[in-house]
Amino acid sequence: MFILKLKLNGVIMFYKFYKIKEVKPKPDMKLLIQFENGIFKIYNVKQLLEKFKNFEALEDEILFNLVKIDAHGYGVYWNDYLDISCNELWHNGKEIDLKNIK
Repeated sequence: MFILKLKLNGVIMFYKFYKIKEVKPKPDMKLLIQFENGIFKIYNVKQLLEKFKNFEALEDEILFNLVKIDAHGYGVYWNDYLDISCNELWHNGKEIDLKNIK
């Protein structure tokens, strides 16, 4: 986890970023994410299809399987138009035990 401290209009704010160590595409448009703190989560990308039309491109399994971690671990991406932040994956992914991974 990386914490960013900002001072804006005299107010100090802290932002947490949960850096990604590894990502693996799984069936049914799910991602298996390992964070640097050792936590594993499953993130269902299908939930984004309803909100953001551009994510429909990921229904193509070949494209979906090309997922990569960005250079500093602050998100995952497929191309210049399709990415998901580390905090979205952290807050909306479901924590899992490695023994339950298929």
